Amino acid sequence: MLKLTRTWVPVLFLMGSVAGCVGDQGNSAPGEVLESSESSSSTPTPTPTRINEVLLFNGVGTNASNAQALIDILEQEGLSVKVMSSAQMEAIAESDLRRYLMIVWPGGDANVMSDGLSGATRAKIRRAVVQGGVSYVGFCAGAWMAVGPVPAVNSVPYWGLAIVPGDYLKIYLPNGQQPTGAMVTAYFANQSSRDLVWWGGPYLADYSNGVIARYPDRRAAIIETTVGSGFVVISGLHPEAPQNWRDSIGLVDRDGLDFDVAWDLLNAGLLRSRLATF
Repeated sequence: MLKLTRTWVPVLFLMGSVAGCVGDQGNSAPGEVLESSESSSSTPTPTPTRINEVLLFNGVGTNASNAQALIDILEQEGLSVKVMSSAQMEAIAESDLRRYLMIVWPGGDANVMSDGLSGATRAKIRRAVVQGGVSYVGFCAGAWMAVGPVPAVNSVPYWGLAIVPGDYLKIYLPNGQQPTGAMVTAYFANQSSRDLVWWGGPYLADYSNGVIARYPDRRAAIIETTVGSGFVVISGLHPEAPQNWRDSIGLVDRDGLDFDVAWDLLNAGLLRSRLATF
């Protein structure tokens, strides 16, 4: 297990050319986190005119192949994607950030992602979702980044984005082990199951009526929830993973590529439409 670089902050790192999202966040068990009562009314702003575009973060710490896989899925479905670096995320006005339909956050090294953005920018992204109603969909590192203690009023998140209130996440260990990557069976609330790529992702809290899929040990693997005005979908697994991720370490996927699952999650965020949940 990796040594923490700061109190209660997860250590995450990149594995080769594939997104690695490994972390250790202490010994407390995850509790149920209900939908946030935080409301956009706390900071009244005019309703933005949305632009027909999805914002995808591709800043420092992002795994390039993970970002490209998500871009390919979104564009194949006919969506326009604005790819934004850390510097561009720093520079964009909050009013302009709030105009996007959805923020998509790929896998990678969440520590580097968080450290590569100023506290003011991380707070700006959080407000765009919670107060501005921009949807957020995150995969692996995008899930690690999404969850954390809610900052005090007029303060910034200590680490990550803290869009979803809760304790920092902890790593899920397939069969109690910490391999580089693994195929993990995800059990969905719609009674289906799929082998999905795990690459150091977390398990999530049991959100009330919000667990889309569970790991084999019944911990939450994919969840949806509303936070203030925002709609959030986050996954500890990588349904967007291309075949070369599997090939790189000899993973055998019994049911093939899972781009359809990735699109279901992205489309749910885009439409703010709930999927079947436990």
